[in-house]
Amino acid sequence: MRSLQIRGVLMTLTLLAAGGLVGADAQDTADQGAIRAVYDTYMDSINNLNADQWLAIWDDEGIKMDPDTKAIEGKPAITAAVKARFSSFSAMAMEISVTEIVVSGDYAFARGTFHRSITVKAGSAPLLFDGKFVSVLHRQDDGSWKLFRDIYNSNGAPK
Repeated sequence: MRSLQIRGVLMTLTLLAAGGLVGADAQDTADQGAIRAVYDTYMDSINNLNADQWLAIWDDEGIKMDPDTKAIEGKPAITAAVKARFSSFSAMAMEISVTEIVVSGDYAFARGTFHRSITVKAGSAPLLFDGKFVSVLHRQDDGSWKLFRDIYNSNGAPK
């Protein structure tokens, strides 16, 4: 009889442990999907020159670290910089490929590559860039993910 009780307890513990792992995997999959959606919004807003949509994916305490310039700290500074930048372009197109996402609690990092084309209003030919990025994202109180730190650079001079 005692052997049956022990087997029952062991089976219950095994099922609970497996259920916990399934739940963790499901949460990780959900988080990764939500983070990929941030990059879908990133691309969509760039491709449509929609600064407000792009700003919506940023944490209030975000820091944007563009190449060859000082870090842009906080959403008000990011807002001013991106609105000025977007207004100087007549067209932009971007493809982002997220190659890695690691979630740890309320923070995650994503790494990937991008291809971007920018046409300046002054009438120049499109400038073509390809490069890589690393971003830290922060889970918001509502469970959504927003960019918290973002840094990128190009693989070479624009073409």
